[in-house]
Amino acid sequence: MQFVINELPLLLLCPIGLIYAGMDGLPLTHLILALTLILSLILLYRFIYLKRMTYSVGNEQFVFEYGVFHRKVDYLELYRIVDFNEHLYPAIMRIKNGQHLFWRQNHTPP
Repeated sequence: MQFVINELPLLLLCPIGLIYAGMDGLPLTHLILALTLILSLILLYRFIYLKRMTYSVGNEQFVFEYGVFHRKVDYLELYRIVDFNEHLYPAIMRIKNGQHLFWRQNHTPP
């Protein structure tokens, strides 16, 4: 779904370009067809790139694999990953008490 949201302009331009290029008697139909085909290939590459991303968590490492023609692998040791969880209530209380607002107005910590 995020792919559709990110690529919505290109996803809308490709069918419009194909429809325009298929109409007879309009100017620049061959140029529009060529641009539409290039945009379609770019969309296809981005979709395949997204689908070939893999994440895996082992006992000691987080592994991230990506790439279409040349696969790359990144490793991250699990001891470097910090689990951080902040509840909404303390954050609201800090803003309500003015701690964040005071610091932003005076540029000095409270």
